[in-house]
Amino acid sequence: MEKLRKAVYDRRRGIGILAAVATGSYFICSYLSSKLSEIQDQADRDRVAKQSLRRKFYQILQDSTFTVMALLPPLESQLDGIFNVHAITEELKERAKSPSMSHSAVFSESSLAPSSDDNGMHSSAISNDSSAISLGGHSEQSAQSEHSNSLPSSDASPSSPLASKISQLKLKSKKDLWEELKVRTVAQTITIHYAVTLLTLLTHIQLSHLGREAYIAQLRALARSRAPVPFETADYSNSDSDTSDKTYLSLSWWFIYSGLPRLSERIKGVVDDVIGGASLRDTIDGSRLIQWIKQIRAKLDCGPVEEFLDELFPMTDKTLMETLDGNQHSNNVHTGEMFVDLVEQTRTSLLTSDLKSIMTDCLNKSFDQLAASLSHLPSNKLASQLPKVKKSGQTSLHSVPNEMVEMLANHDDLLAFDALIQTNYESAIDKVK
Repeated sequence: MEKLRKAVYDRRRGIGILAAVATGSYFICSYLSSKLSEIQDQADRDRVAKQSLRRKFYQILQDSTFTVMALLPPLESQLDGIFNVHAITEELKERAKSPSMSHSAVFSESSLAPSSDDNGMHSSAISNDSSAISLGGHSEQSAQSEHSNSLPSSDASPSSPLASKISQLKLKSKKDLWEELKVRTVAQTITIHYAVTLLTLLTHIQLSHLGREAYIAQLRALARSRAPVPFETADYSNSDSDTSDKTYLSLSWWFIYSGLPRLSERIKGVVDDVIGGASLRDTIDGSRLIQWIKQIRAKLDCGPVEEFLDELFPMTDKTLMETLDGNQHSNNVHTGEMFVDLVEQTRTSLLTSDLKSIMTDCLNKSFDQLAASLSHLPSNKLASQLPKVKKSGQTSLHSVPNEMVEMLANHDDLLAFDALIQTNYESAIDKVK
C-alpha cells in the first residue's frame, strides 16, 4: 500500500490532468448530445409542421372544390329564373304541337312567322333536342354541404310557377320567342362559365383566409398550453368562431342573388349586340360560334375589373349590410371582430393586381373548355345548334366529377395565390403588437 500511495503521489499531476480531461470530455459529450437531441427534435417539429401545413393546404383545396359543387344547384336555379329558357322552350313546343294556339296571341303573326320550311326546321330542333334545351330533369348533385344550406332563398329570385311564365310568353309572336331563345341560350351558356369561374375564385379566397385564421388560432392555443401534441389532434373549437365562419361563407349569397342577375343582364346585352342580327336560318359551324364567343368576351372583359368584383362580393359596407339583411332570418348570423377582419382581408385580396391576372387566366381556361366542346360541331342551321350550345353550358353544372371546377382548382396561379394568402401572417403579428 505504501508503494501504491507513493506511485500515485509521484504521478499526481498526470492523474489530475487525466481526470480533468475525462470529466471535461464527459460534460462536452453530454452537452453535444443534448444539443444534437434538441436539433433533431426541432427538425422533427419543423417536419411535422411542414407536413401539417401541406395537409391543411390540400384539405382547404378539397374543401373549396366541394363547396363550389354545393353552390352549383342554387346557382343553376337562379340562372333558370333569369334566362327563362325552359319556359320559352315549353311554349314553342306547345305551339309546334298545336299550330292553332298561335292565333290566340294578341298580335297577328302572319307577317312575322317564318316560312313553312323554316317552321319545320324549328319544330324539329325543339322535338329532337328538347332534352338538351330543357332545364328540367337534371341529375342530383352529390356534393352537398352546410354552406349551400346556409344560403337562404332570396326575394329577388324568381318564384312564379312555370305556367305563369308560359302564359306571359303567349303574348309574343313565334318569331320573337325564337329570337329570345337564340339570345338567351347563348347568354346563359356564357354566364355559366363566368359564374362558375368567379364563384370558384371567391370560394378559394374565402377558405384560404379561414384556413389561415384557424392555423393561427391553433398556434396561439398551443403556445399558451405548451401541449406537445400535433395540431390535427388538438381540439380548439370555438362556437363564436364557428358562427363567424358560417356568416362569412354565406356572403356568397351576394353573388348568387344580387350580383349574378346584374352579370347576366350585362352578358345578355352584349350577346344581343353580337348575334342579335344573325338569322336562325343561317348555316354556322362550331368555329363560327367560337368566334362569336370571343367577340362577346372581348366586349365584356374590356371594362374595369371592379365591375366584376362588385357583382362577386359586397365591396362596400352598404352592400355588406344588404347581404346580411338577406340572411336575416338565419339564426346563426354573427358579425364580430373576426368576421369584420375576414371581410376586409377578402376585399384586399380581390383588389390585388395578381387576382386580376388570375381571373383572366381562369376565364381563358374555362372558355377554352367551352370552345373544345363546340369546335367539333358540323355546319347546321343556327336554330339547330342552340340545343348543343345549351348542353355545353349545362355540362359545366352537372358533370360529376366536375371537370371545369377541378380544372380551375388545379390552376397553378390560383394555387400559388391560395398559398400566399394562407402564409400571410402579417395581420396576426400586427394584432399581437
